[in-house]
Order: sequence, then structure tokens, then C-alpha cells
Amino acid sequence: FGRQAASYAGSDIHSGDASLDALVEYAALGRYSVAVDLGSGAGFTAFALADYATRVLATDIAPQMVAEAGRLATARGLTGVGLALVEAESLPFAAGSLDLVSSRWAAHHFHGLPAAVGEIRRVLRSGAPFILVDTVAPESEREATWMNRVERLRDASHQRNLTASEWRQLLEGLGFVI
Repeated sequence: FGRQAASYAGSDIHSGDASLDALVEYAALGRYSVAVDLGSGAGFTAFALADYATRVLATDIAPQMVAEAGRLATARGLTGVGLALVEAESLPFAAGSLDLVSSRWAAHHFHGLPAAVGEIRRVLRSGAPFILVDTVAPESEREATWMNRVERLRDASHQRNLTASEWRQLLEGLGFVI
């Protein structure tokens, strides 16, 4: 994704759409000391969370994306947004230390999704929200297999879209309340 950092910075889908509006609607239900956005890309989700958190950390595994998010944060005058190279499967935060974790359009790229969700659960303080936006596969195994195959052909970094029921099972199995 590093090669695509500049194009993400100009992308209408990433910079703002109904999914970002929905994420902000949930975030607006609270105020947070520390929020972390996983798979931030060019940083738009982290920027949107800055209105609700004292400190937001925009994270990604691609150094070019983190650099682009930094450039955009500076251009927007956002002083409460930090940047870090972070893998979702191995979060460098103490247990129970975060007030909000978000991830928008990134989870289907996580190499170890169950491990990543387990890490998110570990680092969130009790009762803190995890706000997730991602694509989902159809419930039919045949259609889900086809969809994931097409996605991998389109984007080699794609790992897997879960179905809505798989998401629910994964999240609830780790103690999240939906």
C-alpha cells in the first residue's frame, strides 16, 4: 500500500463517505483521552476522531501511509494526532490502556484477524468501544469464496472478508457486546 499513499490522500471514498459519517456518529457518543485507529492509511478516520479525543494515534504498517497521514495532519493543523507504525496483530499498548479503537476499511487486510481482534480487546479499557467498518462477504460459503478470490486478484494484500455472522461470532467470542 505504500505506493498508493498519495492516491489515498486524494480518494473521496477514504477521505469521507457514509462509512466515515457512521463511524463519527458512534464516536460522538463519548469523549476519549486516547484513541487509536488501526490501518489508518492516509489518516482520515483518525482525523475525524480528533474532535472526540484528546490524543488520536493513526497507525498503519506502511511507512509511506504513515508519512502521508502526517503530512495531511500538519496541513490540517491537527496537533492531537500522533503517528505510528503498528501491526494490528501485535499492539504495543498496555492492557486496558485505550479509550477507543477504530478500524475502517482495513480489517480484511489483517494477516491474523482473530489475533488482531484479541489484541484490540486486550488494549481497550473495560466498556470502551471498538468501532469497526469493513467489507463483509455473503453468508453463502460458495459466494464468499468467490468474492474473496476476486478481491485477492484485485488486491494481493487482501486476506479475507468475513461474513456478518462470522464477525458477530468472533467479536462476541472475545467478549465484545455488539
